[in-house]
Amino acid sequence: MQFLQILKSKKNNELYIWGLMLTLILIIIEEFLMPRSGIHSGDLYPRYFLLKPIPSQFIYVFEWILQISCIVLIIKRKFTKPALLTLTTIFIFGTLQVYSNHKFLVLINLLSLCLSKDIYLSPSGDKQQNKIYNFIKIQLIIVYFFSLAYKLEGSFYNGQSLEVLLSTIANSSFEPIISKSFHLWLIQFPTIILIFSWMTLLFEGIIPIALSRYYKVGLLMQIILHAGFSFLMPGILTFGSIMITMGILFSHNNSQEM
Repeated sequence: MQFLQILKSKKNNELYIWGLMLTLILIIIEEFLMPRSGIHSGDLYPRYFLLKPIPSQFIYVFEWILQISCIVLIIKRKFTKPALLTLTTIFIFGTLQVYSNHKFLVLINLLSLCLSKDIYLSPSGDKQQNKIYNFIKIQLIIVYFFSLAYKLEGSFYNGQSLEVLLSTIANSSFEPIISKSFHLWLIQFPTIILIFSWMTLLFEGIIPIALSRYYKVGLLMQIILHAGFSFLMPGILTFGSIMITMGILFSHNNSQEM
């Protein structure tokens, strides 16, 4: 109910926080569902206490519970600053142990909020908060720019890179049977793969401009792009979630001067 009220009232500051908290929950769920890889069983990446490893799942479960508690406090607007600092500290340790692009982006957002007077980034015209807005938005633009540049430098534009990627995913032992069958079927149609490749390049090039000039169009393009990514590659759902969340901050281009 609270989420629907935020949508109706168009409080994009709160929507940004909700999106960030949702991304953190998705990361926790992702970690919880991956114990078979050994990463979060404490076998490959154990936590340490006094330079001694703690090869147990207990510490991970404890961290998850603590993170969820902090997320609830932030959403409820109770002890938000202490909850944010605790959440960020825990997340730093997890990111340092098992690095991933989406975790690093989430960490940038958390650290930025820690520097803000109001973690909900209410539009008060404060110069410090405006700098935080701009810093987060610049990170989003940088990600799309280098992602596009990397794809253009490679063979993504002719569909080869996407075809190889889909083949690799289809042959993965972690891939569900239904998803594996879909990828194997899709590989048989190089024209469709080529269209997907060019649409990806087009969207990544236009989204930063669209978000700055036509916010709703840009956000819709973001949702379409990352929904497509997540459908073809379910493992990057959290990446799409944090990118869309960061895109929400572009709404302030129309509401206040930066």
